[in-house]
Amino acid sequence: MPMPKMTIEEFKEAYPQYQNEPSEILAKNLYDKFYSDVPYKSYLETVMPEPEDDNFFKLTEGRDYAKVFGPGDATSRAILGVVEGGADLVLNKNLNLKPAEREAVADIKAFNTYATTRLMQTLAGKENVQLQERLQDLTANPKFLQTPASAAATVRAYLGFLDFSEDSTKNLMSSGLLDKKDTIKARQDLKAIQSMREEYTKLSKQFERAAGKTVDTENKLERFYRD
Repeated sequence: MPMPKMTIEEFKEAYPQYQNEPSEILAKNLYDKFYSDVPYKSYLETVMPEPEDDNFFKLTEGRDYAKVFGPGDATSRAILGVVEGGADLVLNKNLNLKPAEREAVADIKAFNTYATTRLMQTLAGKENVQLQERLQDLTANPKFLQTPASAAATVRAYLGFLDFSEDSTKNLMSSGLLDKKDTIKARQDLKAIQSMREEYTKLSKQFERAAGKTVDTENKLERFYRD
């Protein structure tokens, strides 16, 4: 007997008379009646997959992150420190960082780390070694957050990675090669990618208003993920 082609939730949608039946009980009853010759654990992974994670990273609403960046000032040096792991540098009172600036620095660092990790965990990311290497390089290199222009370019580079990852994920989903479990994973990946793009788009607009789009930005980082 092959694995079922529907999850329990999809089964309930197709057969509304079972809507009020507890999912665990319904799954066990269907298993006993139709699928008892397959491993129960594999069956459950198919019909009751892990719920989709909607708790995506969100930047602080209303905060203008572009104001944090400035060439050669205390905030810029603090950003370099936090990217390199020097959290103590950010907390150094001699840098005269305001609490909101410290929080903004931490937000940017955390968001880039989250985006790198999440993109590398996607089905498309796991298959693309070059993408993984460039994401790691972009996240680890403090120079990419040294000035307003390079910070803006870093944001746009992440947007490029997200575009590439979305296209790759959609291609996988339409290939017909994914099983039920991987199809669910790809759908989760796609939602995460779209959520991250929404946040990076906000950042990109802030930086464009503050610093504009320079030649340095275009040449060194705008095409970083492609070259």
